[in-house]
Amino acid sequence: MGLYDRDYMREDEGGYRSSRPSTPWSPTIVLLIVLGAIFLLQVAVGVTSGIPLTYALGLSSSRSAFPLDPLTAHFALSLEGIKSGQVWQLLTFQFLHGGIFHLLFNGMTLFSFGRFLEGELPRGRFLALYLLSGTAGGILQILASWVLRQEAMVVVGASAGIAGLLGAFMLSYPDYRIILFPIPFKIRAWNLLWVVLPLSVIGTVFPFGGVAHAAHLGGLLAGGAFVRWNRKKRSTPPPLFSPDPLKVTKEEASHDDYIASEVDPILDKIAKQGIHSLTERERKILETARSKMDKR
Repeated sequence: MGLYDRDYMREDEGGYRSSRPSTPWSPTIVLLIVLGAIFLLQVAVGVTSGIPLTYALGLSSSRSAFPLDPLTAHFALSLEGIKSGQVWQLLTFQFLHGGIFHLLFNGMTLFSFGRFLEGELPRGRFLALYLLSGTAGGILQILASWVLRQEAMVVVGASAGIAGLLGAFMLSYPDYRIILFPIPFKIRAWNLLWVVLPLSVIGTVFPFGGVAHAAHLGGLLAGGAFVRWNRKKRSTPPPLFSPDPLKVTKEEASHDDYIASEVDPILDKIAKQGIHSLTERERKILETARSKMDKR
């Protein structure tokens, strides 16, 4: 099998392609179905409790005219709820949404980044990244509200968990070009990180827009920590007596036989364990091989 026969060696907008094809019932699709089903349940429960359909769908501008739907009242995240011992809110708030547009925006973002990352992570680890990021975001939101004595806010939405996926993506593929909407333009993932992160920090200290910025910040930080932990856990120790195990010398890189003998095991490793399993040395070898291919 030649290098060009390997999907990982074909460049796609500056990033590696998924090493495992997504299936129709991928974790991302399952999450989207669950989020949609719970939102429909929210609407149904709200309507049966006397809340107008337009309000239950988040289409009414007079949101203060009616109480929260029963599901949101019991399972959304709030400082008062956590103080009263309702710690399950740190998990349940991630599955509720404040309206149809809130759900659609989060759903599109989850689909965009989730379908990419799920090919690089085992199913369980992908879900752990998503849920732990959401929980970390919820914890930071509560701490910010309590420590900074901010106005009470009821928090719902999957955006904290999605922020974790986004943080993991931006650190794993810093050169990947992301297309932003509604005004479509491309931006490097690393540059986007330095737009999103400061906005989240500012919004945490000085809330604006009715957005749970601290939850987004917590998710981003958790996603970044997950990537660092995953790399450290999967990296293999350098060989003994090696003067510089991370360095690929010019002499080594100049020999095609060396590259071929080194690259094939690396590509096999990606196929079995994902791109995150590579050590720094293996990544350097892979980049060297890709550079040589580009010059041919």
